[in-house]
Amino acid sequence: MSKLVVVTGGTKGIGRAVIEKFAAQDFDIATCSRNASDLEKLKSVTEKNFPSITVHVKKADLSRKIDVDTFCNFVNGMGRPIDVLVNNAGYFIPGEIVSEPDDTLEKMVNANLYSAYHTTRGLISTMIERRAGHIF
Repeated sequence: MSKLVVVTGGTKGIGRAVIEKFAAQDFDIATCSRNASDLEKLKSVTEKNFPSITVHVKKADLSRKIDVDTFCNFVNGMGRPIDVLVNNAGYFIPGEIVSEPDDTLEKMVNANLYSAYHTTRGLISTMIERRAGHIF
C-alpha cells in the first residue's frame, strides 16, 4: 500500500506543488479546498499524470471549525495511516484596516492559524499511536 500525505489547501500554489512532489514519490494524496471544481480538476490531472496513486478530495473551508472536523473525519474514515500532514490552507484578504469589514482579521487567523491547529489535533492521534509520521 502507498504511503499517505494529507495536504490542506492543495489546489493552488504551494499546496499544489507539494502534492505534485509527493505524487511523484508514489504517495496517495488526501486534500481539501473551498472549491469543489478545483478539487475534481486536481484529482483528474494528478491521477492521470501519476496512475499508481489515488487522490482523495473533500470540499472544506478550513477557516470554519465544523469544516475542519468534517475533513478530519473524512481522512480518519479512510482507515489509513497518515505518513505526512502538510498544513498549507490559508489566504490573505487585502485591504485597509480603516475600511475593511470587521471580521477580516478573524477570517484570516481562522484560516491561517487555527486551521493548522485543529487539523493537527484531529489527525495526530493515529500518528502518536504508530509513533510515526511528520507534520508540517
